Amino acid sequence: MIPFRMGRIGPLLAALAVPAIALAEPSAKSLVKQAIAKSKAGAYEDAIDLYKQAYDLAPNPILLSNIGTEYEHADKPRQALKYFCKYLDADP
Repeated sequence: MIPFRMGRIGPLLAALAVPAIALAEPSAKSLVKQAIAKSKAGAYEDAIDLYKQAYDLAPNPILLSNIGTEYEHADKPRQALKYFCKYLDADP
C-alpha cells in the first residue's frame, strides 16, 4: 500500500482555492466603487444594495460600517444601528 501524505496535497488544495478568492475581490472592489459613486449622488438605497453585494463576495467588516452609514444618510436610524452593531460584533 502506498502511504498517503497530506503534507503534499494541502499546499496543492490551497493553491487551487486562491484563484477563486482572487477572482471575487475585483468584483467586490468594483461594487464598492459603484456604491461610493451612488452615495455621492445621493442614491443611498442603491449604495446599500451595492455594499451588500460586495459584502457577500468579500465579507470585510468595514463594509458593514459602510452599510450603516448609508442607512444613516437615508434617514433610517434603526437599520443603521443594526449594521453598526454587526460591524462591532465582526470587528471589535
